[in-house]
Amino acid sequence: LSAMLVFSDIVSVISTLSRQRLNTARSISCCLWSNTPNIPCWTCLINFSFISASIVIWFNHYTTFDTIRHINDNLESQALAIFEERFDINKSSSISKTVPAESIFDISIGKTPQREQLEYFSADSNDSLWISISDMRSQGMFVRSTQERVTQKAILECNMKVIPANTVIYSFKMTNGMTSITTQASMTNEAIARFKTNKRELLEYTYLYLKSFNFSTFGSTSSITEAVNSKIIKAMPFHLPNEKELIEFHLLVKPIFNRIFHSLKEIDALQALLDALLQTLSR
Repeated sequence: LSAMLVFSDIVSVISTLSRQRLNTARSISCCLWSNTPNIPCWTCLINFSFISASIVIWFNHYTTFDTIRHINDNLESQALAIFEERFDINKSSSISKTVPAESIFDISIGKTPQREQLEYFSADSNDSLWISISDMRSQGMFVRSTQERVTQKAILECNMKVIPANTVIYSFKMTNGMTSITTQASMTNEAIARFKTNKRELLEYTYLYLKSFNFSTFGSTSSITEAVNSKIIKAMPFHLPNEKELIEFHLLVKPIFNRIFHSLKEIDALQALLDALLQTLSR
């Protein structure tokens, strides 16, 4: 036996433990330690420390992730409740004015580069985020990373429009109604509409408005994928409160959005730590 065997064994153990109790994890790590008698004592101690730490982090990883996600869901529900209490978008009398969305936002639709052009896609973190519906689903309110990225060559040759951070994006094909916010300059695919504006106080209101909007009014629910297109998105009615109400609402819910964003960044940091630890243990 070698010390490296313990590391590879623990990776396998960690991968199958799921959510068992922490004392069970400790028992397994002790068992691994006791079953390597040929390893010098100091090596065992080092390995035992790494093994115990990795299992603890593994369980804390699940507990913390679940807790943060639960807190974020509650925070978003609070923001939505405040929105619905202040603005009943189904009653025009409670809104100052109703205008086509394209009169307020620069609305554009994303694009997918040709798949056969391999140089258009990249895994390099220096390349640009390319957001899909799958990314919106996995990332939640704020899109911090994507499964795929696109190169500068793809952006130029395919005439892709870059959208800035703090842009509300909305899925209107296949999975209708998913809403997120960009955190950096990004691109999206053609199933996602981008509601770009330089008016920062509109961000939270727009996000919650789209989350609340009944898009089934655009067509029958059985054919919603066919019924909703970019022209309909641009012409959709957007109920806008007066400036005073908008700013008050922005100041009220901005701390909630900020807290959700920072907790998601905490998840990202924990995930990176876990990935780095497992990579170290597998060497």
